[in-house]
Amino acid sequence: MRVPFPTQPLERPASEFVVVLSNPETQMNIGAVARSMKAYGLSDLRLVGIPPVEADSKAYWTTCGAESVLQGATYHPDVAAATADCAQSIGFTRRVRDKSQRLFDFGDMRRRKEGALPEDHPHAHQLPVFAGPAADPSVPRPLTALVFGCESKGLLHEETLCMTHLVRIALAAEDMSLNLSHAVTVVLHDLTRDEIKGGPWSHPHAGPASTLEESEAALGDFVEALDRTGYLGKNGKESVRREKIGVLWRRLRPTRREIDFIRGALQALAGIPSRRAADKRKSEEESGIQETVKA
Repeated sequence: MRVPFPTQPLERPASEFVVVLSNPETQMNIGAVARSMKAYGLSDLRLVGIPPVEADSKAYWTTCGAESVLQGATYHPDVAAATADCAQSIGFTRRVRDKSQRLFDFGDMRRRKEGALPEDHPHAHQLPVFAGPAADPSVPRPLTALVFGCESKGLLHEETLCMTHLVRIALAAEDMSLNLSHAVTVVLHDLTRDEIKGGPWSHPHAGPASTLEESEAALGDFVEALDRTGYLGKNGKESVRREKIGVLWRRLRPTRREIDFIRGALQALAGIPSRRAADKRKSEEESGIQETVKA
């Protein structure tokens, strides 16, 4: 059984990125791309050269919650039509088929976006320029098309000629290539990470932070429980062990919920019943008394 991660997405402006898939050959790849887009806050999927995805298509097998992205996809006869309203189009490919074309490195493009690329880099002023976070969410940002070719052939030569930039994702194994949906995920992760700094928004193990006073009190209870076992004074190293435990505890910085959990575990080890167990026992005892009175 899949347990959904309890995220609570914030309201965010529409993304400046659209994803264009040219002649995708595998329906499940389309669904996986839609899933990655939804995960990284994108919704504009444009499909080129294929008929509309049917409701019973295998593409829906891999959307996993991103059905709305696939249902909202638009269909275009060619890449030029799919990117016509965009300010720039970035085609991802392993190679160029024309010597006049320049192939940029994805890492350089990402560093340029983050403002980390040195000004004296040979491609510093030729790489794509992105709109960045919207100062006014009501004003639409210029769109950037992220264009990916089909699984078997990649972008065709005539398609690369429509691009404002061609970009290559560097791999450790040069004779290998990424699956279409994996390549899209890599690109979306790197291009959106400056806008998703805090995610996930609601971590299942997060909780109210403990104050230093609460943390130190819980540390005292923990040390006291260890002392009762005789562990602290073993081999005459009590002061050293106390110090190390204190350092480890402060490094962990447990939340209030975690402190309650630790205290419950210490009580169980000491044979002290929890509040729930004590209430249950009290209820059982009261029920027994009532039955005796009735008898």
